[in-house]
Amino acid sequence: MKTSFHEDFYSFAKYYDIAFDFKDVPKECNFIEQLYLKHSNKNGTSFIEFAAGPALHALEFGKRGLNVAAADPSAEMAAYGLQKAEKAGVRLKYDCADMIHYRSSQKYDVASILMDSTSYLLTNEQVIVHFQSVAKILNPGGLYVLEMSHPRSVFQISQSTVLPLQAAGSDLSLSFEFLLNDGNGWGSFSRRKLLKTLMLNMRILQNTTARCGAVLALC
Repeated sequence: MKTSFHEDFYSFAKYYDIAFDFKDVPKECNFIEQLYLKHSNKNGTSFIEFAAGPALHALEFGKRGLNVAAADPSAEMAAYGLQKAEKAGVRLKYDCADMIHYRSSQKYDVASILMDSTSYLLTNEQVIVHFQSVAKILNPGGLYVLEMSHPRSVFQISQSTVLPLQAAGSDLSLSFEFLLNDGNGWGSFSRRKLLKTLMLNMRILQNTTARCGAVLALC
């Protein structure tokens, strides 16, 4: 599910957190709460976030009094998420684990995988096994919320799309460049595997400049 490129990229947990600071996490959690209430006619009391990264949604639900957990294969992300939980006074169970074969003795009312993180499930078999794993840890009537882009949006990405970001109140700036073709074959679409790949370059500027690259495979 993960390559050394992913390991390098997600080891920059602090910068990843800054990059996605634009998300309105409380509003998104309100939406998830409303979904569960609509389908179960009761309020949820427990929540788990897969491919959680900094575990922002788990932390928000923890602040609301839910029993919360997170799972991510990146040890750096897990450590960073736990640091944020401690600072926020939230009791968070964070497993550094593969979401495909995830196992837990605990059960949850709601699970989620957000921000297109299903793109790391690269085969139909991985998708099925992951769904089966999630089903085993959901309470009866539990809900699994997936945030996914329409496949059309992947093909509409321009050949080079740059997203500049600035950390509030600091001299830190980030830029993300999405490349469909860097001259080495990126951007090809595999009809057999139904996968499209792109290159993501992250540029970090704060006194000195660092670079890292990640390969993202998108269905």
